Amino acid sequence: MATKRVRGEVGIYRITSPNDRIYIGQSVNMSQRLRGHKNKMEQGRHQNAILNHSAAKYGTSGFKFEPIFCVFDEDDLDGFEQQFMDGTPREVLMNLVAVEPVQRRINYTSDAKNYTLSVAKVDALQPKEKPYKVADGCGLFLRVSASGSKTWCYGYNFEGKRKEVTFGQYPYVGVEEAREKHLAAWRLIAEGVCPAEAKKNEKALLKR
Repeated sequence: MATKRVRGEVGIYRITSPNDRIYIGQSVNMSQRLRGHKNKMEQGRHQNAILNHSAAKYGTSGFKFEPIFCVFDEDDLDGFEQQFMDGTPREVLMNLVAVEPVQRRINYTSDAKNYTLSVAKVDALQPKEKPYKVADGCGLFLRVSASGSKTWCYGYNFEGKRKEVTFGQYPYVGVEEAREKHLAAWRLIAEGVCPAEAKKNEKALLKR
């Protein structure tokens, strides 16, 4: 049975062993796919012999199973998977067969179908007793404070750690501009650059 496509779950994932070996994969439902990997490793019947051996040696509790990159268009999965595999040292990569080089250009788009918020929805958000988050899509969200301020944020994984970068407050940064900043951050991650660190370095340069 085919894996069901789930919004926000289409992308590239990584499995890291206790001895820092890495397996890169892709799925239209990353959470489900990662659970499947873990179950097969625990049962000793994973199709990847290296993962099977590592699981038998260390157990699965020491492994990290994590989504690392969300993709808008599932047709881009092969291209992004190749990029992440190419960016991983061969001596630590556990994939037995690399993805064939993909010539198709990876298209980034801020098409509204990939997001959930509209200007009307954002304007209608009201403050609550405690700050809360409202997702827009693929890691982009609004953080609404108790005072009513609305800040655009992007949560992502980078080198095995959860990171977050802010893009400014609404309405000074509108819906479309926030999405453009979101796409720019995606491009940085695809190039191996942490958006939060890039923003920090940019601020440091402006202070000089």
